[in-house]
Amino acid sequence: MATCAVKDGRAFYAVPISYPTKYLTPALTALFALALVATACGSSSDDAASPAVDTVESAVEDATGNSADSTDEAPESEEAGDQAAEAAIPAVDAPVLEPTEVPAAEAGELTDLEIKPVPPLPTGPVTELEIDDIVVGEGVEARTGASVIVRYVGVRAQDGIEFDSSWSRPDNQFPFTLGVGQVIPGWDEGVDGMLVGGRRTLTIPAAMAYGDRGSGADIPPNTDLVFVVDLLGATEPLSEADQPEFTIPDTAPTELVITDLVVGEGPAVSAESLISIQMLAAVQSSGDVTMSTWRDQFGTPIDLPLSASIPAFIDGMTGMQVGGIRQLDVPAGPDGLDENEAATVVVELVEILG
Repeated sequence: MATCAVKDGRAFYAVPISYPTKYLTPALTALFALALVATACGSSSDDAASPAVDTVESAVEDATGNSADSTDEAPESEEAGDQAAEAAIPAVDAPVLEPTEVPAAEAGELTDLEIKPVPPLPTGPVTELEIDDIVVGEGVEARTGASVIVRYVGVRAQDGIEFDSSWSRPDNQFPFTLGVGQVIPGWDEGVDGMLVGGRRTLTIPAAMAYGDRGSGADIPPNTDLVFVVDLLGATEPLSEADQPEFTIPDTAPTELVITDLVVGEGPAVSAESLISIQMLAAVQSSGDVTMSTWRDQFGTPIDLPLSASIPAFIDGMTGMQVGGIRQLDVPAGPDGLDENEAATVVVELVEILG
């Protein structure tokens, strides 16, 4: 699961540590904790709130269960941690695009998907999530774990003031993984079951939106929201059955062993690359797969700067090409995943982000 956040105009994912196994070693925990990734996750404007979590502090709290401003002792200050994370993520120059012009909509004009809609306001208090299918799609159904692409308009339920809209951005799209906490609960539940090509109104009580903390100046605490959402695309979620086949060696390795299960044909990774990967980790002594993005995250990739990873990952993935699947047999020790246990890690390189 990943929580989306925005800080200083940049978007990040904080990946929670939620695997209930003895083999979530400090090294593997650090790998996930460092997966704070620059990525597109809705509006990054300080005066607009996307359906994503809106602060890094709340994302970290959601991901770890601890407040980001905790006074507990830590190996480095919050400021130093921010600087380290920024240093690990290379800047990417984005092209300057002009906003997409869309026809103006009249109130109540909702069925034309080429026109920006005006969300209808509720006639009374919003006490529960209300879902209204304006246009029923005919494509793939959006289910938990699916990667979906939507466009949307969001307004405050009490006065109709618009606080955010993908229609005002050049690409007019918002991608996220459904049902894993990347967006507010009203979206995770409200988009579930939509068919591609459909349009749906979501009337969301504050408790399923931003609650008693609100979100910036445009969404005060305890504000009910109304969205009109168009589902543009959805993929089938992955599962354990989609994991690559691999074989654990009979003898624990004394040094890192690299085996290409599938040789990629895309660009090659460098030690400084920002990467998106699928992965699993298994204990060699027992064969137990202790974590898997295919199984545990419905195939949602992990995004991280390779340079911030453990030495075995840096050495084992450098030179790997996009589309490839590589097995890393990692010896026990300080440069591996565990001091006392050898591990097998299978990595699929999905994309090089920067």
